[in-house]
Amino acid sequence: MSTEDLDKMSIRNVMKPPVTNIKESNIEVVYHQLFATPSEMVEIIDDDKLVGIVTKTAIMKGLLKHDKTDKIEKVMYTNFTSINDDSTVQDAIQLMNEKKVNKLPVIDDKGKIVGTVTRNNVLRKMRSFLSLRL
Repeated sequence: MSTEDLDKMSIRNVMKPPVTNIKESNIEVVYHQLFATPSEMVEIIDDDKLVGIVTKTAIMKGLLKHDKTDKIEKVMYTNFTSINDDSTVQDAIQLMNEKKVNKLPVIDDKGKIVGTVTRNNVLRKMRSFLSLRL
């Protein structure tokens, strides 16, 4: 896979469906949701808009400071980086490197969450592409 291929490949080809919950949910519910799925994060929505993300690290830190029945808002990250669904895989790689993150929520033009892309998604796609070319 060349840089030229990554420049053209849509992020839609590597993103996975999002795992979402609402901001009124509590820490315990999101904890179980996060650890019951292969997802690396849960996107928190309010009125169909992405308002925060929760990672395993955020949950673990949150459980040290908060009660499990507290709202997820207390532990979710609200200062996060997302990427638009019309971006390329190359855009995602550059953004992840620039922001030093391993995963990005993918949103549409209206701010609605449509997927999640991770470094692992990209690497798997590159590996499958390379094995097809060999």
